[in-house]
Amino acid sequence: MGFGFRKRIKIASGLHLNIGKKGTSFSVGRPGASVNIGGKRGPRATVGIPGTGLSHTSKLSSESPETETQHWVETKSEGISALRLFWYISLALFLYFVLSRLFFS
Repeated sequence: MGFGFRKRIKIASGLHLNIGKKGTSFSVGRPGASVNIGGKRGPRATVGIPGTGLSHTSKLSSESPETETQHWVETKSEGISALRLFWYISLALFLYFVLSRLFFS
Protein backbone atom coordinates (compact mmCIF):
# COMPACT_ATOMS: atom_id res chain seq x y z
CA MET A 1 0.00 0.00 0.00
CA GLY A 2 1.34 3.46 -0.91
CA PHE A 3 1.33 6.48 1.29
CA GLY A 4 -0.23 9.80 0.32
CA PHE A 5 -0.06 13.36 1.51
CA ARG A 6 -2.71 16.06 1.25
CA LYS A 7 -3.00 19.40 3.06
CA ARG A 8 -5.65 22.10 2.58
CA ILE A 9 -4.76 25.62 3.76
CA LYS A 10 -7.44 28.29 4.08
CA ILE A 11 -6.25 31.55 2.51
CA ALA A 12 -9.52 33.49 2.76
CA SER A 13 -13.20 32.71 3.08
CA GLY A 14 -13.95 30.38 0.17
CA LEU A 15 -10.33 30.23 -1.09
CA HIS A 16 -8.02 27.32 -0.29
CA LEU A 17 -4.53 26.23 -1.29
CA ASN A 18 -4.37 22.46 -1.75
CA ILE A 19 -0.97 20.80 -1.39
CA GLY A 20 -0.54 17.16 -2.27
CA LYS A 21 2.14 14.60 -2.92
CA LYS A 22 2.05 15.29 -6.67
CA GLY A 23 1.36 19.03 -6.84
CA THR A 24 -0.60 22.07 -5.73
CA SER A 25 -3.86 23.75 -6.74
CA PHE A 26 -6.35 26.39 -5.63
CA SER A 27 -10.00 25.83 -4.74
CA VAL A 28 -12.56 28.63 -4.88
CA GLY A 29 -16.07 28.18 -3.50
CA ARG A 30 -18.14 27.01 -0.57
CA PRO A 31 -19.17 23.57 0.60
CA GLY A 32 -21.54 22.37 -2.08
CA ALA A 33 -19.88 24.05 -5.07
CA SER A 34 -16.25 24.81 -5.87
CA VAL A 35 -13.83 25.23 -8.75
CA ASN A 36 -10.35 23.74 -8.53
CA ILE A 37 -7.65 25.47 -10.60
CA GLY A 38 -4.06 24.40 -11.15
CA GLY A 39 -4.13 20.64 -10.77
CA LYS A 40 -2.48 18.24 -13.21
CA ARG A 41 -5.88 17.13 -14.53
CA GLY A 42 -6.88 20.70 -15.41
CA PRO A 43 -9.57 22.96 -14.00
CA ARG A 44 -12.54 21.14 -12.49
CA ALA A 45 -15.91 22.12 -11.04
CA THR A 46 -17.44 20.14 -8.18
CA VAL A 47 -21.03 20.29 -6.99
CA GLY A 48 -22.25 18.23 -4.05
CA ILE A 49 -24.51 17.95 -1.05
CA PRO A 50 -22.55 19.08 2.04
CA GLY A 51 -22.26 16.52 4.81
CA THR A 52 -23.33 13.54 2.71
CA GLY A 53 -20.18 12.71 0.76
CA LEU A 54 -22.18 12.85 -2.49
CA SER A 55 -20.64 15.00 -5.22
CA HIS A 56 -20.09 15.29 -8.95
CA THR A 57 -16.88 16.59 -10.53
CA SER A 58 -16.49 17.60 -14.15
CA LYS A 59 -13.65 18.97 -16.22
CA LEU A 60 -14.17 22.57 -17.35
CA SER A 61 -12.19 22.24 -20.59
CA SER A 62 -13.99 20.70 -23.57
CA GLU A 63 -10.79 19.91 -25.47
CA SER A 64 -9.33 16.43 -25.49
CA PRO A 65 -5.78 15.94 -24.13
CA GLU A 66 -4.44 15.48 -27.67
CA THR A 67 -6.04 18.74 -28.82
CA GLU A 68 -4.69 20.58 -25.80
CA THR A 69 -1.19 19.26 -26.45
CA GLN A 70 -1.38 20.18 -30.12
CA HIS A 71 -2.73 23.64 -29.27
CA TRP A 72 0.10 24.16 -26.78
CA VAL A 73 2.74 23.20 -29.33
CA GLU A 74 1.24 25.49 -31.99
CA THR A 75 0.91 28.57 -29.77
CA LYS A 76 3.89 27.82 -27.50
CA SER A 77 1.97 29.16 -24.51
CA GLU A 78 2.81 28.02 -21.02
CA GLY A 79 0.14 26.93 -18.57
CA ILE A 80 -3.36 28.33 -18.42
CA SER A 81 -4.12 31.50 -20.39
CA ALA A 82 -5.00 34.66 -18.50
CA LEU A 83 -8.42 34.89 -20.16
CA ARG A 84 -9.31 31.28 -19.30
CA LEU A 85 -8.14 31.80 -15.71
CA PHE A 86 -10.30 34.96 -15.52
CA TRP A 87 -13.37 32.99 -16.65
CA TYR A 88 -12.73 30.18 -14.15
CA ILE A 89 -12.34 32.62 -11.28
CA SER A 90 -15.46 34.54 -12.42
CA LEU A 91 -17.44 31.29 -12.53
CA ALA A 92 -16.19 30.31 -9.08
CA LEU A 93 -17.10 33.70 -7.59
CA PHE A 94 -20.54 33.58 -9.22
CA LEU A 95 -21.18 30.11 -7.78
CA TYR A 96 -19.85 31.24 -4.42
CA PHE A 97 -22.24 34.19 -4.16
CA VAL A 98 -25.28 32.40 -5.58
CA LEU A 99 -24.88 29.36 -3.36
CA SER A 100 -24.08 31.41 -0.29
CA ARG A 101 -27.38 33.25 -0.74
CA LEU A 102 -29.33 30.04 -1.40
CA PHE A 103 -27.94 27.83 1.35
CA PHE A 104 -26.56 30.20 3.95
CA SER A 105 -29.14 33.03 4.08
